[in-house]
Amino acid sequence: MSKKILFADQAKLPHLPVPTLKETTELYLKTLEPLTTRAEYEASVKNVIDFTKPGGVGEVLQHRLLKRAEEMNTKGRSWLIDWWNDYAYMGYRDPVVVFVSYFFGILNFIIILGFKDDKLRMNPALRAASIVKGALEFKKLIASETLPPDMTKAGPLCSEQYRFLFNSTRIPIIPSDVTKGGDYSNNDVVVIRNNKFFVIDGRNELSTSQLKRYQVKIYI
Repeated sequence: MSKKILFADQAKLPHLPVPTLKETTELYLKTLEPLTTRAEYEASVKNVIDFTKPGGVGEVLQHRLLKRAEEMNTKGRSWLIDWWNDYAYMGYRDPVVVFVSYFFGILNFIIILGFKDDKLRMNPALRAASIVKGALEFKKLIASETLPPDMTKAGPLCSEQYRFLFNSTRIPIIPSDVTKGGDYSNNDVVVIRNNKFFVIDGRNELSTSQLKRYQVKIYI
C-alpha cells in the first residue's frame, strides 16, 4: 500500500505571520499614493498617524488580530483563511468561472492537452476521453493521499485546497456561499452535449478507449 504523503507535513508547516501595525500602515500608504491626489494622500497620512498613536484604535485592533492568530494556530488553521475565502471567493458576487475559480487554475495542468492543438487527439471524443481519464487518475492520487505535496526549496507547501478539488460543490447562499466536499464515493462523470446531460459511471477502472466509446455515443 502506498504511503499517504499529501497531508503528512501539514502540522509542520509554518504559520502565516501577522504583520506589525507599522508594516500594515506603511503598505497601506504605499498602495494609496499612486491612486490619490496629493491632498487625499496627506489626509490619509494624518489618519494613519492618529490610528497608530499609542493606546489608539490601531493598537487595540492589532492586539485582537494577534489573539485571533494564536487561537487559530492551535486549531492548525491560518488566521486569514476564513476571511480570505469569504471576501475573495464565497462572498464574491461576480461569475466564478473564470474570474475566481482556483479549481480551473490547479486542474489546468492535467487537462492542458485538451486546450492545445494535440495532433495525436484531433477526434473530439478521444480528446474528451483523455481529459476525463487524466482527471480520474489525478483524483485517485488525492483520494488516496499518495500525491506528493507541492514543494519549494524551503519544503512542502500547504495541501489543504486539494480537499476541494474533486467531489465538492459551492452552494449559493446570501451573503456568502458555502462549500461541501471531501466525499470521494461519487465517481460519476457528467458530460453536457447540446444542452443534454449524460452520466458516465466512473466507478470502474475505465480505459481511455472505453471512455471514448461512451463519448462517441454521446456525440452521435
